[in-house]
Amino acid sequence: MRRTTVALVGLIVASLALAGCTLASTTGIATPLPSGDAALPEVVGAPDVEPTLRFPSTPPPTQLASEVLVEGHGATVRANDLVVANYLGQVWDGPVFDSSYARGEVLAAHLSTLVPGWADGLTGRTVGSRVLLSVPPSEGYGTVGKPGSPIGGNDTIVFVVDLLGTFGTAACGDPTATRTGSPPDGVVVSGSPGAPPSIRVTEDTPEPSTPSATVLARGSGATLVPGTALVQIAATDWAGKNPGSTWNDSGPIQVSTRDGAPYAGLGAVPVGSRVLVLLPASAGVPAVASVVDVLAQT
Repeated sequence: MRRTTVALVGLIVASLALAGCTLASTTGIATPLPSGDAALPEVVGAPDVEPTLRFPSTPPPTQLASEVLVEGHGATVRANDLVVANYLGQVWDGPVFDSSYARGEVLAAHLSTLVPGWADGLTGRTVGSRVLLSVPPSEGYGTVGKPGSPIGGNDTIVFVVDLLGTFGTAACGDPTATRTGSPPDGVVVSGSPGAPPSIRVTEDTPEPSTPSATVLARGSGATLVPGTALVQIAATDWAGKNPGSTWNDSGPIQVSTRDGAPYAGLGAVPVGSRVLVLLPASAGVPAVASVVDVLAQT
């Protein structure tokens, strides 16, 4: 996306921070696997519940170590994906430094934005898995550590990761979504469910005076509740000067669906749906037309 388009999408989204609440999706039944490496910590606790770690008396591995504790049956994580996960982070035989379980918020982030040990240790794993990662400094925070945290220079850090979802840059809604609505006259949406859409507004089309959300294709997933959702967006301002698409740039992003947010109209929409959202001009931002594919509740 061009710089102007980034500004447009940023304004209508209001916040692109990738942090959420609870992922509402199913990944199928997972099969517990026995521990395969006695030199790694023992993980105590059921999947999807905050675990505790029991560390061995031996030193930590000097290389990245990754062990699947529970094998999931969902999609396979790819190196550049955005992953949705619950996790615990702890210094080897030291303090816990982070826990999404304790915060009540799942992580939704591109692997490229996290410490290298996540991409190297999770690529090829499947959604629904619980994975133990032992991350040496070279794959973590290096000799500097992480200021403001218990992670010091040369610390090995350990993560227990429950993989809840994974999404590539080209992720779309449900390809079998049922077509249920049409755009108003003057707003043209192209593209079938399951493929990236495009949107344009024809000349002299009246601008919207109030926000609206029209389900163009209804997915079969769980119904969203007010909070945050993971989406893909193709958008244009009413003059057609700043078209842009997350499919062509960042990939999936997180938006608020709470009352008063630009995408509050996504509330009560099933996951997998494609929705047309029209927003009137406001506070210097032009009127916007956008097509939204709903990927997950976060």
